[in-house]
Amino acid sequence: SMDVKERIYAELGIPDNATRVMFLDQSAHLDWDWQNWFPTNVNNTFPPDQNGYFNKKQTGSPQPSDSIFYQVSQLVNMSSRYYYSNCEISFLQGFQNDHPDFFSILTSNADRVKMIGGGITSPDNTLTNGETFFRNYLMGVVWMEQNNFSYTREYWLPDDFGHDSQLPVMLQALDAQAVGFSRVPGSCNQGTYKYDDTILDAAEILLNETSGGVDFFWQAADGSTTLAHWLQADYAQGANIAESGSNTYDSVQENLKCNADFVAVTPSDHISAYYHTNGPVSPTKYIYVPVMDDFTLPVGGTYYPNPAQEDLLSYIDDYNNKNFASTGLYVVLGTFEHYVELVLTESNLLKNRSYHASEIVNQTSSSDHSSDLDLTSEEVYNNTFRPNPYWMGYYASRPILKVLHNQVSRQLLAAETLSVVEQLLESQYNDSTPPDQQETLFNAWNYYVPSTHHDYVTGTAVDFVYDGEYQGVKGEQWERLNNSIQTANQLVQDFSTRIAAGIPQNSSDSDLQLAVFNTLGFARRQLVQFNTNSLSEDQQTLLNKAINLGIVQEMAEDSYVFVGEAPAFGYNTTSLQTLLSEASTNQDSVQTVRLMKSEDGSTFTLSNEHLNATISQMVNWGLESLIDISSNTNLVQSGANQLFVWYDAGNLYRFGYEMPDCDFEPEEFEITALNGTETSNGPLVVGVRATITIAGPNLEPSNYTVEYELRYDEPFLRVSYQGLARNYSTVFVNLTLNDENTPFNEIVHGTPYHWDYKYPLDTFGSNANFNSTFWPTHNFVIATSYSPHGSTDLLAVLHGGDVAAWA
Repeated sequence: SMDVKERIYAELGIPDNATRVMFLDQSAHLDWDWQNWFPTNVNNTFPPDQNGYFNKKQTGSPQPSDSIFYQVSQLVNMSSRYYYSNCEISFLQGFQNDHPDFFSILTSNADRVKMIGGGITSPDNTLTNGETFFRNYLMGVVWMEQNNFSYTREYWLPDDFGHDSQLPVMLQALDAQAVGFSRVPGSCNQGTYKYDDTILDAAEILLNETSGGVDFFWQAADGSTTLAHWLQADYAQGANIAESGSNTYDSVQENLKCNADFVAVTPSDHISAYYHTNGPVSPTKYIYVPVMDDFTLPVGGTYYPNPAQEDLLSYIDDYNNKNFASTGLYVVLGTFEHYVELVLTESNLLKNRSYHASEIVNQTSSSDHSSDLDLTSEEVYNNTFRPNPYWMGYYASRPILKVLHNQVSRQLLAAETLSVVEQLLESQYNDSTPPDQQETLFNAWNYYVPSTHHDYVTGTAVDFVYDGEYQGVKGEQWERLNNSIQTANQLVQDFSTRIAAGIPQNSSDSDLQLAVFNTLGFARRQLVQFNTNSLSEDQQTLLNKAINLGIVQEMAEDSYVFVGEAPAFGYNTTSLQTLLSEASTNQDSVQTVRLMKSEDGSTFTLSNEHLNATISQMVNWGLESLIDISSNTNLVQSGANQLFVWYDAGNLYRFGYEMPDCDFEPEEFEITALNGTETSNGPLVVGVRATITIAGPNLEPSNYTVEYELRYDEPFLRVSYQGLARNYSTVFVNLTLNDENTPFNEIVHGTPYHWDYKYPLDTFGSNANFNSTFWPTHNFVIATSYSPHGSTDLLAVLHGGDVAAWA
């Protein structure tokens, strides 16, 4: 650690007798899109700025990234003491394309232009698919290596609307050294809200001058750990350093109360205020202040092509010359990487924190969960960090973006697996090498990963960015994901077709050979779909026989399903004749799923060897019962999965009840259950589709379709809803459990790359009638009745299509 300290002190000219060292880190926060399409954010040409976001006539107005990097190229040339940090690689790529001559200045000074983060964009980490979170950074690292920039191991998530409680799992997998972030519950940019008094905000805990600290080791449930730095006064804290007469925080208490009373006149006044605010809660001798905001020019920067004017170093020198001797505080222009490396030399001063303090206190993830809430315990208080929920409304905003984002990731991963299978198959059977598809796959990922952006997958961009059109060109978010899913689907189809063509034919021409692909990392046996369009007479005869025996089920014209199996990351072959032969010798190979319908058509029962599910028109085509056959237990109450509509005056970011003086009230409405119809009737798949109409005094009639499907050997019922949430409304599914004897009090849920457990937090928000805490959940959520003596799982919900939120 002394070598690190000596190196950085020498590099930045820090005197050995400095008692505290403050880092001012010059940067800009560059949103892939939000107010404008990405190309506009780069150079403001096509399409031009749509809403006056980039305004040269207004001092301090945001500017396109090309203008920002032009200024940076001039500044790093002017002084060997000038450092600059960049997070979003995509904008450097744009600058490289538009101004290769100025870009070469940045690469020549890459030791002072640091990539902090280094993803294609600054990603959301609550809703983003976990694998795509990684790929966003992988794309960035590949580009950095090609262009002489170093991977710093520091990650930068300043604008995410809350954080995954298990984020260190992904960060440690990325070999991260540290992460910087801003938005946590209780921080000033969250807005006014009400929280249960027994649950302390993350901000309140970290801003405790005795036991808090903005630097700490953040630990996940699996033991993964990363150094965490909370940007306590927002990522734009230092952006106003040159403003005379602006208000700023001048103490920790002002910061805690979100009350910026101090009026700074000079840059030195601002620096002193940063010191008074950040110093007391910085555990080591080092203090960090970001000098940045959205698309901000460097301090002293002017508009392209005007020459740059270096002011920040002069402000720093003026402060040090006048104040260092009396205060012992030395200020430098440096980067987050410098700061992190020095903080780690005093790591013994940092606390360990987790969402569940019991995991640290008791060194186990299976300890008494209720102890997490015991804030009278000093150990729990000192080890708690709850980075979510911050805002919750965005979980439900523009759901098509979330659905497509996850679908593309799964399909591209499948295409990668199939590409390896193709390579192996060609070399094994044909002694040849197929066309190299790695570049095609790389380009597909590179085009798609911007959807991880914290205003993209979240659905929080303006309408024009979401699905606008300019001079016949569509953009940006929906269009880009539509293109991505088409590309991904085509890649999977192309690989599958080529592999199938290369598999040796093991059956006769009168038989129909089937190839079953499995792109996941475990062996699978489940229903497989295949399509036919030109069968011979003998093949059609075999197919009809398989259908009659219940081995194959016709789903639609020329579309069929059967029970297939394949090993992990591989494929298997079978044929219609093989399936018929197996059925003749093994009756277990022919399983049936049953659908029963009442005489009046008002009730349907779907059943297999695991479940009996009854749905009824009397309960608005909800579940009347869901019986687990192994325990003969009804898991839900009658009418369990009802839709409810609330008037919601919130916005894309927050539900109305998260905002002060904002309406969020139950709508008065009636549900009319229309007819239900069967969509499949076995023997391998049964299904029902029904429609309900919701209308009320303030609600125009809206139709909602609910579909139920039960498949062979699946211990779960598939349920889907389709419908429209009208303006100023939020539609919930209220899933009522049959938990009288074992009350539900906890959920276990998937995170982007791990899992966690959460307990409901009472009275979240500003509305007494509705105050639920929602958690973004990936892949699954399990309703649990927890006690220190053991847990009972009441019901599991799997959702692979998008990121659902549960309370």
